[in-house]
Amino acid sequence: MITRDMVRQHPEVAVLGDVVEFLDHKRKPVKKSDRKEGPYPYFGANGPQGTIDGFLFDEPLLLLAEDGGHFENPDRGVAYQIAGKSWVNNHAHVLRPKEHLHLPYLTRVLENYDLRPYLTGTTRWKLTKSGASEIPIPLPPLEEQKRIAAILDQADALRRLRQRAIDRLDTLAQSIFFEMFGDPVSAARRDNVGRRETRPGWISCKLGDQIVLQRGKDITKKEVVDGPIPVISSGGISYHHNEAFVSGPGVLLGRKGSVGKVHFVETDYWPHDTTLYVKDFRSNDPRFVYHFFKQFPIARFEASAANPSLNRNNLHPVPVRWPPNEMQSRFSALVTTVEGHAKRLSSELTILNTLFASVQQRAFRGEL
Repeated sequence: MITRDMVRQHPEVAVLGDVVEFLDHKRKPVKKSDRKEGPYPYFGANGPQGTIDGFLFDEPLLLLAEDGGHFENPDRGVAYQIAGKSWVNNHAHVLRPKEHLHLPYLTRVLENYDLRPYLTGTTRWKLTKSGASEIPIPLPPLEEQKRIAAILDQADALRRLRQRAIDRLDTLAQSIFFEMFGDPVSAARRDNVGRRETRPGWISCKLGDQIVLQRGKDITKKEVVDGPIPVISSGGISYHHNEAFVSGPGVLLGRKGSVGKVHFVETDYWPHDTTLYVKDFRSNDPRFVYHFFKQFPIARFEASAANPSLNRNNLHPVPVRWPPNEMQSRFSALVTTVEGHAKRLSSELTILNTLFASVQQRAFRGEL
C-alpha cells in the first residue's frame, strides 16, 4: 500500500490535478438492462463489467476508482490501465497523463494508493474530482519514471507467474477428480438408488448413506477466548478460540452468507452456525469428500432463492454414485502431492508480494 506520507518523502512531488487531464465529462453510464453486448469492453471502478456495442475512448488511459472501489483494501487495486476502444461508466475517473508523465509509471503509483484521506461520504465513500486532484505523486524525470515502472513490471510478472501456477494446480486437482470419478451426482440421476453398479466397488446410494452433515454451533465474538482453534464460518476463518468443538480433519459448507463455499481443515476446529460440517465421514476419505463437494452443484439445493441457505435435509437424500475407499485413498494421495506443490508456491508468492511492496515503497520515497 502506498500512502501520501510515504510519497511526501520523495524529493520531487506534484499533485495529480497538475499532471493529468480528467476526461470524466466523456464518460457515460449504461444500465445493464439497456446495454447491448458488443466487441468493446465496458469498464467500471474495479475493471471490466462486460461488453458493449460502442466506444467512448480509443487511447491508453488510467482509470481511478471514484466510488465502489477497494478503498479499505487498496492492495486489491484502486486504479488500472486501459487501452484501445472502450467505454467507461461514471464509477471511475478517466485520466490522461500530461507531458513528461509516463502512463505505466502513474499506474504503478496509483494502483495500490491509500485514497482514504481524500474520500467523502459516510455510508458510501466517494473520491470526487477535486479530492483526486489533490493526491500527491512522486514525479522524478521521465527516464527515471520509465526505469522504475520497468522494475515494478518485472517484479509483478514474477508474482503473476506464481499465481497462475497455483491456479493451474487447483485446476489439476479438479481434473484428477473428474478423470477418476466423473460427475457422481449427475450420473446418479440416470441410475436408480440401490441399483447394482457395473464398476467394481462402486455403489448407487443417497449422500446421507455415506456422510452425515450437521449444522454448526453458534458462537459470538464476545464468547470467543483467543486461542489456537479456528472458528470457521461460511466465508472462512472468522477468528480463533481456545476450545475445539470438532476434531479434524473437517469439511464444511457455507450454510448462510457464503452459501455453498467449501472449506477443508486438517486441525481441530469450531464450525460456526453459518456452516454445515461433516459430523461423520463413515470411513470415507475427508480429502475426497472435500473435493466431491467442490464439484457438487450446491446451488440446486438451496432452500430459498430470495434468502439462500443450505439445509442438510435437502442434501442427505441426493442420489450419488460412490467410489470405493481404496480409490478415494489413491485420489487423496495424488491431491496431497499437488497441494504440497501449491503450498510451496503460495509461500513463494507471499515472499514475492512482500518484495513487490518493498520495492514500491522504496521507489516512491525516492530510494530506488
